[in-house]
Amino acid sequence: MIIGSQHIPVISTQVITEIQKVMKDKFQEKERDVEAFIERLLADVGLVRDYKIEVDIKDELDKNIIGSSIISGCDILVTGDKEIINCDIKDIQIVNAGELLELLL
Repeated sequence: MIIGSQHIPVISTQVITEIQKVMKDKFQEKERDVEAFIERLLADVGLVRDYKIEVDIKDELDKNIIGSSIISGCDILVTGDKEIINCDIKDIQIVNAGELLELLL
């Protein structure tokens, strides 16, 4: 989401849940650190509600990510998911992390 010349990063509750799961699986002995990271992340980003949109992709959860981005007014969706990147959506620009850096620099 962009307000004026500022970029405001946002994240959906579904993505937060996915991050928690992956990090807890990878860093089982550091659960407290994972929770502290999530708390810090939530302090620095806007939280948007989950919203499912019907698009031609297989992963039902990815439909929520796209829908949440669009309904919250985001200008850019950053993802590493190839199916989302290759999805033909006119309502939002979809880029990977490298492309985002190019846009910002």
